Amino acid sequence: MFKKLIVLALLIFTLTACTYGTGTGTKTKEKTTTDDNTVVELKDKPVTGVDPEWYEPLGYYNYSPSAMKVSDTEMYVYYTRNEEIFNDKTDSIVVRKATLNSEGKWEYSDFKTVLTSTKDKNDWDGIYIFGADVIKGRFTFNGEQYSYLMAYCGSVVSGRMNSQIGLAVAKNPMDEFIKISDEPIIKYDPLEQSASGLKRYKGVQEPSLVSYDKKGKVQLFYSHYGLYNHSYCIEMDCSDLSNIKMGGRMLPKTNGLSDATTNTHFYSADWSYDPVNDNYYVVRNFSSTTSGEPQVAEAVQIVYSNSSALTETNVPRDYEYWKLINEKFYKIGAIKTSDDYSTNEMKWSGYYRVYNATVISDQYGWISSPTKVEILFTSSALNTSKYLTGDEYKYSQMIHYYSVDIVIE
Repeated sequence: MFKKLIVLALLIFTLTACTYGTGTGTKTKEKTTTDDNTVVELKDKPVTGVDPEWYEPLGYYNYSPSAMKVSDTEMYVYYTRNEEIFNDKTDSIVVRKATLNSEGKWEYSDFKTVLTSTKDKNDWDGIYIFGADVIKGRFTFNGEQYSYLMAYCGSVVSGRMNSQIGLAVAKNPMDEFIKISDEPIIKYDPLEQSASGLKRYKGVQEPSLVSYDKKGKVQLFYSHYGLYNHSYCIEMDCSDLSNIKMGGRMLPKTNGLSDATTNTHFYSADWSYDPVNDNYYVVRNFSSTTSGEPQVAEAVQIVYSNSSALTETNVPRDYEYWKLINEKFYKIGAIKTSDDYSTNEMKWSGYYRVYNATVISDQYGWISSPTKVEILFTSSALNTSKYLTGDEYKYSQMIHYYSVDIVIE
């Protein structure tokens, strides 16, 4: 009881700096039938911290969100989901429409599938399709005007290795997206990483789009995993998607970033632009050494910098571009995602895998609030979870809300 009183006091103290768990939904105890007529009894995912934004049964992963706020009360959330229960070779990109209710909580529609793989191993995105990001603009494709551009990852290699990045378009946020080409826009060549090309790396992943004219000119940020790991940005004029004009590849500076590794970069980062102050706000995976599965980040971190982190060259080597948006939130991991206020002890531990987050931006990838950064993050259970058996942890991912006040001194 004494512990609970202390936790309650701490929670009240910190609520001025963060908000979490605003979603709605109901759990399910139903059954489903797979394509081979196997009957599967649905189980709940282990909720060991703040509630997810919506509930889906164990067996369907929900991860790598992209959130596009079109007004103060309306938002669209895209994420990766497997179409067939407990089958990770049935990736799809789905979307839910969210509406803010009178209690300040987001209420979500059922999901709608907007992009799938071709199911053809000869295509670069024939098996796995994941990690999408969407922004609004003005894009012409095959003589027609489209308002929404998606960047997504695809692969045919087991484990989503050697992945590449492609583009797709739609006229409305919940329309099915149309791939603009049979080829990726950002390619990955295994032969550039090893002489035989047989060694597998993750490839290019985690695209993040930002519009810089609210029309057809965009910045595409992404992570490159190979013999060496880096984070890049490419400026592109996508006004005419049949004739994309691509600029040079920029390497964002990392000065000021810190975590538990020596090779700190913007892994799994989502970028949002602040046009008033010419700043970028970024949520990224906090890199550390983790044991057990899944081998993903244990936390995320929210930082900001002036745009000079992309463009400036003549600055001292020790100049620190990047700073935390709030010194009380060095990382958002298990401690920050626990729900000690809950009467359910299961929620007191928080999530030991917190990763692949997105900034809730406006339609153009610009910040949606001058006073706080709202994010959606992915959680996953561990392979050692006492609530799961076998490989069930691979299908335990959920998406959660978190908000941190901007406190810049």
